[in-house]
Amino acid sequence: MHGISKGTDNPLLPGDDAGKSVVDGVIAALCRDVVAGRIRPGQQIPTEPELVESLGVGRNSLREAIRILVAMGVLEIHRAEGTFVTRGFSPRMLDPALYGVLFAGGEMETLVDLRRIIEVGAFRLAVERRSDQEAVELTKAMDRLADAVARRDVGGILETDMAFHRLIERLSGNPLVGRICRTLEHLTMAARRRAIVGSLDADGGAGLLARHHALYRVVAERDSAAACFMGDELFDALLRY
Repeated sequence: MHGISKGTDNPLLPGDDAGKSVVDGVIAALCRDVVAGRIRPGQQIPTEPELVESLGVGRNSLREAIRILVAMGVLEIHRAEGTFVTRGFSPRMLDPALYGVLFAGGEMETLVDLRRIIEVGAFRLAVERRSDQEAVELTKAMDRLADAVARRDVGGILETDMAFHRLIERLSGNPLVGRICRTLEHLTMAARRRAIVGSLDADGGAGLLARHHALYRVVAERDSAAACFMGDELFDALLRY
């Protein structure tokens, strides 16, 4: 087991702040071993006495760290067997990200910037990875969005807009992207609705539709060069209204 030094009541990990607690240090050390592959998904972690000895911490601090990691979905306890690294993805793993965003300030500009980073990355992966059948699905999603815009149906536009973006996230082939985007989708919902209303008032939704059609075309045509420059207008619209 690597990470926390032996024989210290206030262990500090390389690069960590001096104020890091013992519990935080244990969490960081265990997570680093999982990320580094020293403890693999589905594998049992060392016993409590072994961890107390190797990490140089007290039993209470260790138990609190494990309790937090279980709550986060990183570890799971099998009665009469021990504590194991969760096998596969648990939705709970990214729930703390929601609280991190909220307590970091949660200003809309910050949230939109984060969504831009995540979704543009997913968009570029979708350009590279989408199949012909998935391109057909994207065409249908685009048609549904266009129909909702033509009807000036704010609720319908919001629903089909989210479906369009969720499909692009799925085409990225990374299951973690969708989970992160669901959190950001929830936090920016009001701004998305305002942007839709603002677009309908400004030009009947033509600009909104044009921005989405540009994204659709790049994915459908696998235009990797253009993928690097797409999305700015779409996310700027969230802050415009």
